Amino acid sequence: MLTTTTQHQRTKYHVRLSREFDGEYRRRLRAEIVAALACGSREFEVDCGSWERIDLALLSVLIQCTKVCGDQQADFELVNVPHEVRSGIRALRLEHRLRLSA
Repeated sequence: MLTTTTQHQRTKYHVRLSREFDGEYRRRLRAEIVAALACGSREFEVDCGSWERIDLALLSVLIQCTKVCGDQQADFELVNVPHEVRSGIRALRLEHRLRLSA
């Protein structure tokens, strides 16, 4: 699920969300982010390009990951968020909690 790339002597975790996700996938996603933080990673990029519809449980996990990264002074960024998903996040007023920029 997670792959790492070294850029400028910093480890960056790139996470590509799956098209299909269940409870196990969501638990594993959060656990891997937390484990990577514990190992010293401070930059996370979540590619949301294949995310097709709002899933409240996945949103909850992403908010938890954003918070735990913020608490650890790590960067957590969502990229390639489809318009429909972005609109749903805005409608739920969660863009600030996900640090989702315009």
